[in-house]
Amino acid sequence: MISVVLAEPNQEIATHIGELVSKSADISLHSKARDLGSLKSSIDASDWNLCLVSLAYPYDSIKEFIISANLAHPDGKILLLSDRSDNEQILDFLSLGASGFVEYVDIDRFIIKAISKVWEGEAWIPRSMVKLILDRLTWLNGISGTNSTKVQ
Repeated sequence: MISVVLAEPNQEIATHIGELVSKSADISLHSKARDLGSLKSSIDASDWNLCLVSLAYPYDSIKEFIISANLAHPDGKILLLSDRSDNEQILDFLSLGASGFVEYVDIDRFIIKAISKVWEGEAWIPRSMVKLILDRLTWLNGISGTNSTKVQ
């Protein structure tokens, strides 16, 4: 059973995710928090497998949460929730150890599958995000000067 904790400030969205998760035999919603401080207290005091974290919180708070959650629970997974896939901050959070993200518009279709796949060790990245990731990698490759595709 995948035990999920959720940090989502929008109560309507949090309730909806809870309803979706309750329909799955393999996933349970262990706790919900309206802020990251409450979520941190919840994960420190309980067994959980996966955190769903909204990107509606301030950047530095999410960054600090991901780092501390990964240090405290190295086997735990973090799946982000966002209203848009072109959010550059998502790349930062993925590099810190988040395992993927789901856009709010796709929650009905993909939240259960995303939770399952992330728990199995895969990343969950919408196709709309792939170009942003490739652009960032290309940019980093150009800065480092290690373009492996140079013609000799």
